[in-house]
Amino acid sequence: MCANRDVLLPAADGWISSGWPSFPRAVLAQSLAAFLCFAATVANAASTEATLSALSLKDRDGDTVAVSPGFNAATTSYTASVPARVARITIEATKSDDGAGVDYLDGGDSELTDADGVKDGFQVDLEAGANTIEVKVTAEDTVNTTTYTVVVTRAAPMASADSLLSNLDESNDAGIDVGTPVDSPNVDFTQAIRFQTGSNERGYNLTSVKAVLANASDSDGVRVRIFGARSIGTPYISFYTLNNPVISDGTLTFTAPESATLRKNAGYFVVFDSTASGADNDYEIRGTESEFLNSQAVGWTLSEDRHARNTDSASWTTYSAVPLIEINGDAVVQATDANLNALRMRDGNGKLVTYSPFFDSSITSYATKASPKVDRITVLGTASNDGGATVEYLDEDDQLLTDADPDTEGFQVDLEAGANTINVRVTAEDGSTTRTYTMVVTRRASRVSADALASNLDEDFSKRLFVGNLEPGKILRVQALGFETGGNDAGYVLTSVKILIWELSSWAGVRVRIFSSTAEGNPDSSLYALSGTIVLPTTDQGPEESARISTFDAPANATLEPNTRYFVVLDSKFSQLYRYYKVWGTKSDDISKVADGWSMNNFRHTGIRDSGVWTTADEVPFVEVAGHAIVPSSDATLTDLGLTWDDGGTATDIVLDPTFDASKTAYTAAVANAVDQITIAGIKGDSGARVDYFDGADSAL
Repeated sequence: MCANRDVLLPAADGWISSGWPSFPRAVLAQSLAAFLCFAATVANAASTEATLSALSLKDRDGDTVAVSPGFNAATTSYTASVPARVARITIEATKSDDGAGVDYLDGGDSELTDADGVKDGFQVDLEAGANTIEVKVTAEDTVNTTTYTVVVTRAAPMASADSLLSNLDESNDAGIDVGTPVDSPNVDFTQAIRFQTGSNERGYNLTSVKAVLANASDSDGVRVRIFGARSIGTPYISFYTLNNPVISDGTLTFTAPESATLRKNAGYFVVFDSTASGADNDYEIRGTESEFLNSQAVGWTLSEDRHARNTDSASWTTYSAVPLIEINGDAVVQATDANLNALRMRDGNGKLVTYSPFFDSSITSYATKASPKVDRITVLGTASNDGGATVEYLDEDDQLLTDADPDTEGFQVDLEAGANTINVRVTAEDGSTTRTYTMVVTRRASRVSADALASNLDEDFSKRLFVGNLEPGKILRVQALGFETGGNDAGYVLTSVKILIWELSSWAGVRVRIFSSTAEGNPDSSLYALSGTIVLPTTDQGPEESARISTFDAPANATLEPNTRYFVVLDSKFSQLYRYYKVWGTKSDDISKVADGWSMNNFRHTGIRDSGVWTTADEVPFVEVAGHAIVPSSDATLTDLGLTWDDGGTATDIVLDPTFDASKTAYTAAVANAVDQITIAGIKGDSGARVDYFDGADSAL
């Protein structure tokens, strides 16, 4: 309210007149004061303006979300629609009067909280379906209000409830080729996207992978697998092949094998390729350039780049577009933990047995090889939940195996020649969740012959040894391996010598001989030259894979004395340059098979032919000496028995009764009275037998 005051107006005569009616000066002064008071009151009054001059919505990328109808300050109800990937929007409300206030309310008139107080605008998280947002404008006078209502409908997300990682709701804006397109018959594309698991202590169960396919059919050989990741970040080995649904275009679910798991904090790849051959057997994975995830378990991430390569290439190339994908499963808990965290094997000597691939709790199939000497291995599987889960060992038919030596730590399994399947089954603490790890141990069949007297053919390969004249300075190289016979009094028959030849030149002149030994333990002189057929390997692999045996037969009369040292000597019959061959060799001190009393490998020599100079060698050729012990015959029969008397210088037969038969031992004969001496001729059935003659009283004649 204005106070009454006098206003002095300049006028000489006290009256004011300027074409207007004349007023007394005092009256005019009072009217002007009232006017000025009113003007001041109006100027200081609070605004009643409660409208917006602009209202807009933006998505996570900063793109404008259209509202309907278009904004008009007088219109208070709007709608908008966003795809599922838009989980948050920004509201930008511009007041018509700066003195007004703006509040954001939900559909129940409860105040909303800015989901990101740092970012410009007001951020609102959206649920799937209709989201009511009220923008309430309160005029400066705090009396007048206007409420603008925006109903934002968000499409339902595609991510499953058990999604560990998903970007399926991202923009479908890229096509990724897999297989062999009709216009590129010389390529075969493989696509891979890396993901990282979270930190759940026991890892994760993998149940399925979803992907969006286009131009796909069963004939395209669609294959989806889970690979491990190398330390350099590329795929290196397949862990699981997922089961295909009916192949068609759209979002498909590929089911993981039963009990498939993934380790914590580990990198893996989802790999797409084609098993079909030929051009036009290709399909497309739909992808996105977006780096956002729509669903993400704690710690899980998806690479921003995908890996691609032609099947014939060993290298991978990265691209920005990634497949639209979803990985489903759940965290493993103690009660359902049926994983192993270690799987170890040792041979009979306690030596660690390696296998392929390297152990990973996610991998359930392994393989290894064993030499013929390894007839038993120890398997020890350690459960991740060692105190609650149980571990059993089964054969290929899932029948429980029996521990071959229960007194030894671990589980002992006897091996047959060939493939031996050992299933390690882990049963979780809940008693129903199981996981089976399969180990196939292939024990190589022995190369040792049944009649081997001494052999190292089953030992481990170490190097190739050359024999003959390979190059100047290595003239007439000879390899010699000593062996000692056992104590069989009758000695031994030598039937053959076996060696493993890897390579030979033309006219190599392979020669295998048996030498006697000097007192100093060196080869002395040749006793027997053996003959045979050379058999070469079919590949350049080690002898465990490809070696084939060359057998050299001994002469028919070849025998070996008991308790005697001999040498197998390998050389070439020729002296010319480049007349050579190479044999497989071993450093092993062991003997694969040895007859009673025999030994081998104590005398290892290499030298120059005919020089008499020998050097001890670390490696020796693979050699087998075959034959048998000479066993005295039990044949104590005659093949013929004849009696004669001297008739004036003529030997005249005396008739036996009955006629001689080896199975009959009693005979009679008659001679004239004048015959006082006869000759008895008994022919032995075995030349080694002895014939003695006795009278009727068993006295020697």
